[in-house]
Amino acid sequence: RTLLPGRYVQTAAIRQAWLVEQGAAVQLFFVAGALTISASAVTLQPGAAGDMVKVRNLDSGKILTGIVMADGTVRVGAS
Repeated sequence: RTLLPGRYVQTAAIRQAWLVEQGAAVQLFFVAGALTISASAVTLQPGAAGDMVKVRNLDSGKILTGIVMADGTVRVGAS
């Protein structure tokens, strides 16, 4: 949006910057105790830290949902 002089910026118009853009290559991580599994994926939507995003696993083609971590990786859980 264009910011005009003398106008307030609404709180609803502010969001965190995207850490991952749509179509970006990311690392997926599944962690359960001492077990860690990683895989390569492509994001299907942008997201900031803490956002739930859909990703496509490059090896299997499956679509998964995970949480964007502060380092730009995506953590998926057991379903």
